[in-house]
Amino acid sequence: MSGAKAETLPQALAEAIEAASVVTFDIFDTALVRAIENPVDLFLLLAHEAQLPDGSGFARARVAAERVARQRGWESRRAAEVTLEEIYAVLAEYPEAAALDLHTLMLRECELELRVSQRHPVIGQAYEQARQLGKRVGFISDMYLDTPLIAAMLDKCGYVDYDFLQVSSAAGKTKASGELYAHVRDRHALDPARHLHIGDNWHSDIQQAIAAGLKTYHIRKNADHLPKTPVGKRFKRRSITPASLDGEISREAGDGIWQSLWRGLSASHTARQSQGFWHDLGYTHVGMLLLGFGLWLERMARETGVSHLYFLARDGHIMHRVHQLLRDQGLAQVPGSYLYASRRAWNVPALMDIDEQACDFLVSGTSRLMVGEFLSRVGLDVKDALPLIHAAGFRDPGQRVRNGRDYGRLRALFRSLAPALLELAREERAILADYWGQEKVFEQAHIGLVDIGWHGSLQDSFLKLMARFGRGTPVTGFYLGTYAAATARVAAGARQFAFLCE
Repeated sequence: MSGAKAETLPQALAEAIEAASVVTFDIFDTALVRAIENPVDLFLLLAHEAQLPDGSGFARARVAAERVARQRGWESRRAAEVTLEEIYAVLAEYPEAAALDLHTLMLRECELELRVSQRHPVIGQAYEQARQLGKRVGFISDMYLDTPLIAAMLDKCGYVDYDFLQVSSAAGKTKASGELYAHVRDRHALDPARHLHIGDNWHSDIQQAIAAGLKTYHIRKNADHLPKTPVGKRFKRRSITPASLDGEISREAGDGIWQSLWRGLSASHTARQSQGFWHDLGYTHVGMLLLGFGLWLERMARETGVSHLYFLARDGHIMHRVHQLLRDQGLAQVPGSYLYASRRAWNVPALMDIDEQACDFLVSGTSRLMVGEFLSRVGLDVKDALPLIHAAGFRDPGQRVRNGRDYGRLRALFRSLAPALLELAREERAILADYWGQEKVFEQAHIGLVDIGWHGSLQDSFLKLMARFGRGTPVTGFYLGTYAAATARVAAGARQFAFLCE
C-alpha cells in the first residue's frame, strides 16, 4: 500500500539473523499467511467458488480424505508425507465426492492456495535482512502441495531470491519427525550450530529443530492474536469452519466463508504496524460492511428485476467502487453507474407547486441561516427579492431565522416567490433531462437507486421528475439503512429495501 509504514523487526530476531550463517523459514503461517481464519476453511471456500451443492459435505470429506491418505501412506510404505494427488484419490471413495470432477477441483484448490496466500510483513522484513546480510536463505515446509506450486506462492509474495526450497511432499520426510532437518543439512552441507530456523509450530519448528542442533526463533500464528482484537472478542469462535464440522451446522456454509475471510484478514492485520485509527477501522470493519452491502445489493437487484443500478452522489461513490470491484471478481452482474444527485439538485427541479411539502424542503436544515442564505442556496437572486423579503417581515437578507415565528415568515416568503421558484425549477428540469439522457436513465427497463438512505426522500423526487418527463419506469431504492420516515413512502407504494435497518 502506498505510504505504508515499514514493519519493525523485533530486536531478538534481528540479532539472531545477524549471528547465523544460514536462515531458513517455515512457509505456511510464517513466511506466508492465508486470508482465511483456519487453513481448512479453504475447502469451504473451494466448494463455494465451485458452486457445489453440498459445500459442508465436501469440506468434511476433504478433511477426512487427508487423514485417511496419511494413515494408508504410513501403513503401506512408512511414508511420513503424502501428496495432493493421493488425498484426492482417497476423496473419490466418499459419497459426497462421487459425482464431482475431482481433477478439476484439485486444480482449483491449487489455484485457490496461490490466490489467498499473502506475505507476512514481519517475516518479509526478516527475509530481506537475511538477504542484505548475505546469509544463505532457505524455505522448509511440511506440506502435501508440490514444490512448483509452493515456489509460485513464494514468488507471488516477493520471496524471489533464495538458495533452496525443501518440501516434505518431495522429500518424503517431515520436520515433525525431525528427519527433514537432517535431510536439508546433508543435502546443502549446513552447519547446524550456525543454522537459524524461524517458524510458528512449537513442535515441528522449535522442538524438533533444537533436537537437530539448530538455533530457533518462534513466531506466533496470526490467528493467535485474533482474540485480542475487537473482531475476535466479539465473535469468539462463531465462524463456521471444517474444524468444527463434526457438529451440526446451523447456518449456510457460505455465511461461514465470509466470516472466516473477515476474521482471517483481521488476524493477518495484527501482524502489521498500525496505520492509524481510521485505516484500522476501515480494514477490520468498514471494508466488510461494504462487502456485505455489495453482495446484498446484487442479490436484491436480481431478485427484484433491476436492469441498472444508479449510485447517487456523494455517499454512493464508495458503494459504486465496491460494486465495480465485485463485478471485476465475477461476484456481481447487474450493471451500475455513478449519478450526480443531491436534495438540492433534484428537489428544486421537482417543484410543481409551492405547497406545504415544498415549503418543508425549502426551509429545512439544522443550521441557523440568514434569510438571504435560504434564498441563495436554492438559486434565487437575493437583490431581486428585497421587496418581498421586507414584505414578509424581515428587516434585511442578513437577518437570521431563529424561531418559529421567523420560520412562519420564511414559509410565507417562499410562497410569495412561487413564480420565480417555478421558473427556476423549469429551467433546471431541462438541464437535468439532458444529463439523465446522457446517462441513459430513460433507456432503463427497471432502475435501482443506491444511496446511504435514512429517509428515502431523493427517491420521491426522482419519481416525481420521471413522471414529469413522461416516464413510468419502475424504480426501486436500495439503502444502507432507512428510518421511520421512509415507512410512509413504502406504505404509499414506493419500493425500498435497506441493508442494516428498515
